[in-house]
Amino acid sequence: MFEVFLTIVKRDLVLAMRRRSDVFTTLFFFVIVVSLFPLGIGPEMNTLRLIAPGVVWVAALLASMRQAMDTA
Repeated sequence: MFEVFLTIVKRDLVLAMRRRSDVFTTLFFFVIVVSLFPLGIGPEMNTLRLIAPGVVWVAALLASMRQAMDTA
């Protein structure tokens, strides 16, 4: 089972590295989402500290969905 997972990850990485500009675009999208999210929430540090893990996960999922749509 783990070998199948590693094979899929390897295949996806090879496909991603063929078009490096798409990888950088996806990373740039991730950074923009994570950077702009606190502007909508406000400057309160405790709130930002509480929501930070969720924001990072949501931004990563949005970026990966964006990557998948670009390659489809």
